[in-house]
Amino acid sequence: MQKTLRMLKECVDEANGSFKGVDIPSQDLSFEQATEALAMVSMLQRACSQLEERARGILAAPHQQAPDAHASGVCQLGVAARPNILIVEDHAPMGRQLHTLASLHGEVIATETVEQAFGVLGDWTVNLDAAIVDLHLRDGSGLDVLVWFRDRFREAGALMVTGQLTAEAEEVLRDVRAEILEKPFPSDSIHQFLELAGLPRQGPLPSLAKVAALHETDMQDAAAQSA
Repeated sequence: MQKTLRMLKECVDEANGSFKGVDIPSQDLSFEQATEALAMVSMLQRACSQLEERARGILAAPHQQAPDAHASGVCQLGVAARPNILIVEDHAPMGRQLHTLASLHGEVIATETVEQAFGVLGDWTVNLDAAIVDLHLRDGSGLDVLVWFRDRFREAGALMVTGQLTAEAEEVLRDVRAEILEKPFPSDSIHQFLELAGLPRQGPLPSLAKVAALHETDMQDAAAQSA
């Protein structure tokens, strides 16, 4: 709760410092800036609504027990919980493959659309340690997801997977310090990315037969259909 309050206060302070309480005429905003502003307002509204709900619940039950330790990312014995990895992939075979590989490094939060990913990023109680995002999603661009992801998580690992990369997209990815992985790619590339992001493998490798089956049935089909 204290972390959430601090984040919201920083947002308000930054907004006040930028605008100094002066209304900005609509003609001063480009279409891209207006879109970004609406997304920011929506995210802050969700965060404020969640904060209000939690605060009212605490005030209604002032003697309730402390929250579960796992909710704050710390286990009861003082050991950090498994890291959270966001996956945004709208093609089911590729999504299953990424989920299988990433689950060896942490807890996977799987989404299929920009809207779903924004819902995760808008939840200020969720901490993310890495994100693996497809570029072309059915409701928009994965670039928008990684821009918001980097705004919230400055040091977390970010990876864009794509079968078709434009110069414009490559420039945005450089700005948000995201790695790029072009389809098709070997499964070990995901492990290498997550390990370099500070998320070591925490479980045994799948059997050779399982890896081969996943690679043949999912990876190649996913690359062909979601490129």
